[in-house]
Amino acid sequence: MKSKNILIKILFLLLFLVMLNLNIFPRVCSNGAGTGYGDGGNTGVIQEVGEKTIEMYIVEGSGYYLGAVANINNILQFYEGQEINGIDFYHFNRLLDQALINMDKAIITYDTLIRRAETMPYNKVVLEKLAGFDYNTFMIEKFLNKEIFQQVEGYLKVGYITGIFKHTYENFLNIKGLLVSIKSLASVNRLPNLDTIWQLNEKCLETSYFGSYVARVFNEINN
Repeated sequence: MKSKNILIKILFLLLFLVMLNLNIFPRVCSNGAGTGYGDGGNTGVIQEVGEKTIEMYIVEGSGYYLGAVANINNILQFYEGQEINGIDFYHFNRLLDQALINMDKAIITYDTLIRRAETMPYNKVVLEKLAGFDYNTFMIEKFLNKEIFQQVEGYLKVGYITGIFKHTYENFLNIKGLLVSIKSLASVNRLPNLDTIWQLNEKCLETSYFGSYVARVFNEINN
């Protein structure tokens, strides 16, 4: 039991540190990718899509996602403190409900983002910059996670920006699936096993790093 508490504390600390690095704002979740659509040219102007730009959808969806991560952070905290504070399943269920609400909003927004992005032409100037970007040197200089950054490179180097959104969308669905699994147990006053908690934490970390790396690349080429 003691070792389980130590592991949970480590997971909670890792997620907390990541969120501090992300500043809890959607400025690091694929931001700048909107410049890859329409006639952005060298000015980085984002093409309008209806009443919203591509970038607006990115910011909106990322905001909901980060809200869900904050909720998940509270869920991990609840799970960690159960032996000290007791198990308040009413509170636990409310935390899960809020996380699911935010994830649903993120999923809906990204679904719209993907459908709109698929109707937009890519910005050739941005695609050329992405194709010529020195990903390996950037990864080494910034001390980035190799496995996750190479996933980002795989999409951006070939100019498949919409693929970035689809990848993130799939991660959102996976996170929601884990939350639904936990909720199905919590609704009958049962706690999830530790493996599910680990999966939830790790998927959030992976998704946050992926979005952050995308934003880093676009910030680099646009500036």
